[in-house]
Amino acid sequence: MKRMIVIIVMMASLVGMNISSSHAAVVKVIESPFILGLDAMWLTVATGMGHSTTIEPIGYLDDRSWIPTVDVLIVSDPYFPYSLFQMETMFEAMMAGVGVYIQSEDEGALPGNIAFEFVTNFTNTAGFSWVSMVIGLNEAKLTGPVAALQNARPPRLDMYNACEGTTNILMGVVPNLFISNLPVGYLYDEPANPFAGLLATNTDVDWILPWGPDLELMENYIDVLITDVELTKFIPFVPPIGTITLPPTGGTVTFSVELRNIAASTFTTTAWVRAFLPNGNLYPPPLAGPAYPTIPAFTTIGPFSFSVTIPPMAPWGTYFVQSVLTNGYPLFPICYDTDCFKIVKLLNGPDGVENFGQPKHIILSSGSFDQADAGLRTPVVGLPDRFAVSEAYPNPFNPSTTVSIVLNESTSMQVSVYNLQGQVVATLANGSFSPGSHTFSFDATGMASGVYFLQVRAGGDVQTQKLMLMQ
Repeated sequence: MKRMIVIIVMMASLVGMNISSSHAAVVKVIESPFILGLDAMWLTVATGMGHSTTIEPIGYLDDRSWIPTVDVLIVSDPYFPYSLFQMETMFEAMMAGVGVYIQSEDEGALPGNIAFEFVTNFTNTAGFSWVSMVIGLNEAKLTGPVAALQNARPPRLDMYNACEGTTNILMGVVPNLFISNLPVGYLYDEPANPFAGLLATNTDVDWILPWGPDLELMENYIDVLITDVELTKFIPFVPPIGTITLPPTGGTVTFSVELRNIAASTFTTTAWVRAFLPNGNLYPPPLAGPAYPTIPAFTTIGPFSFSVTIPPMAPWGTYFVQSVLTNGYPLFPICYDTDCFKIVKLLNGPDGVENFGQPKHIILSSGSFDQADAGLRTPVVGLPDRFAVSEAYPNPFNPSTTVSIVLNESTSMQVSVYNLQGQVVATLANGSFSPGSHTFSFDATGMASGVYFLQVRAGGDVQTQKLMLMQ
């Protein structure tokens, strides 16, 4: 099988993602007897996506008659000691085209880790092995198709302890989750069977637990397992880059990009860069591209220099800049590689007072940056300049959650909560409000568990975010 490998190198740091569409699928979640709530979270997310989803007992893996009728199998508990037959069932399901997710944890000797290693090495023993624990609360960075968020959310999550492994790309195991360049999450595409489903793992359960789930990322795992994105051609590259902090005055971040083909044949792709606002919405026009480069074998093109400006009146919060290496634009079935960096714009200055004076100009190069005064910059057309909405906290919640809204001017504002049917279930605000911060609480006592949407309308602009009620 010919394999071509293309790497995106963001010398500032880059990003990317894929937009996929999944059909209504049959999803089976194996219960989590050792960590309560993992199976319920998967059930809630998959059902909310429109899939036919049920939680099955561990004994479900002792019978293989269900394999032809299932699209996705989620083995949710990393601590349950799975039998040899049950692990072989996971392998048989994957080989029959079922997308399989096996939850692993921070030690290679734990049952979930053993199961993932067993499945990847069932047909060859050179594919994968666990190495060591990665300790401490860290922000993990996603690459590849799972980071290609069809629901337009930046590819990142927080992990506490994780486990590092070694991979053999030629055997189909591709890392797609990193902490400081250490791979801690993996996708496996069996190279000997083009009809096999994908296998995925993530080495920390904290991102799924009910008090802090990454719901959109769970949706992306399910989508990738259904759509069976091709993996074996590409290796993600994750340069070491940290968070960039801008003052309330905003600023300009300049970054550079290289595209590197380390395969033995020419590769043609679609490359572009885009940004996400603090509320998770996509900033509509791409920051750069799309470009359609043809990269000769063993060749690097670039670096290409780009910049993004966060003006003084733009909302405070976390922005994400993302590169995309795909087979199309703006919709694309395959996302070859991705990378990202984030920019945090502060709400208050050191004295605690909002400051809309002179911004900073930050230039990133090879993972480092310098700061220098650059004078007032022209705001990017299209960025919101009327209000900013914080992330609701807690979320998921039970029974209430709180959101703060900062207005830059006096304006009329309406804050409403909708259910999945588009019905208004609560009106938190409706009237005229002065500039400054306003806080509202949503009490869902007596309402059904599930997904709701908080919508803020102010001065002609609209922002929406997803809420998850867990009764």
